[in-house]
Amino acid sequence: MSEIKHCRLLILGSGPAGYTSAVYAARANLNPVLVTGFEQGGQLTTTTDVDNWPGDHQGVQGPDLMERMRKHAERFDTEIVFDHIKAVDFKQRPFSLTGDSGQYSCDALIIA
Repeated sequence: MSEIKHCRLLILGSGPAGYTSAVYAARANLNPVLVTGFEQGGQLTTTTDVDNWPGDHQGVQGPDLMERMRKHAERFDTEIVFDHIKAVDFKQRPFSLTGDSGQYSCDALIIA
């Protein structure tokens, strides 16, 4: 049986919401662990022109934006795990999660 990785805060999803959650949580010293899911960076990695992103007045390419967001989360020591969660048990705390590559438990969970 594999070892269960426990974390205070686990974030599911590596799109804009996941990385934004990671930045805020890391800056609050919550030591977040972000699980990427199937596609690191989410749907924006397959998007060309993103013209509605604040601060990029000339637009930005989706993959470039997601790369910047990943680096921002890593700057604050977010741990990024490449896995896909296929089952979650919310019946008791800590929450229990099963991924394709590992087992996890967490005190708090953000689904992004």
